[in-house]
Amino acid sequence: MFELPNPLHPFIVHLPIVLTLLGTLFALISIITRRLWLPLYTTIILVLAALGAQFAVVTGDAQDPLIEALSQDQQKLVQEHSEWGENGRTALIVAAVLSLIALGLHRFGAGRRLFAVLTTLAALVACFIVLRAAQLGGHLVYQHGVGVQNVSGAQAAPSGSPAASATPTAQ
Repeated sequence: MFELPNPLHPFIVHLPIVLTLLGTLFALISIITRRLWLPLYTTIILVLAALGAQFAVVTGDAQDPLIEALSQDQQKLVQEHSEWGENGRTALIVAAVLSLIALGLHRFGAGRRLFAVLTTLAALVACFIVLRAAQLGGHLVYQHGVGVQNVSGAQAAPSGSPAASATPTAQ
């Protein structure tokens, strides 16, 4: 049968990152054109990105008991990553709401364009924040080995991977 990975957070976070980038690109293009499908797709993508970000925050918060085993420096990095992730979720919610308003005003030129610009600005801010959270998450995994688990030697990491260099080898 199908089993959910444990922890779930590393598998969830990539979807809102990609959707944020795609939604931002669509928002930029929708300023230029009045085609209804583009603002509609922008709204759908940004709403899905906001939902995915919420799910990423929830799955990240579910790992709070694991934080106690980390060093003080690692705990600070996890806290900073968590704050950036929560701020990214909030920015995505704002961008999604603005895109819904822009979609509702698609027949009104000036109002549509104003909310399309506001959506794009909010999406760009969300994009920056989400990418910063992703950068910190990558730093936690690849520089500090946080979240990399050694499963009784049953699953060895490839020799060239960052996970392999983070785990000591027995000789």
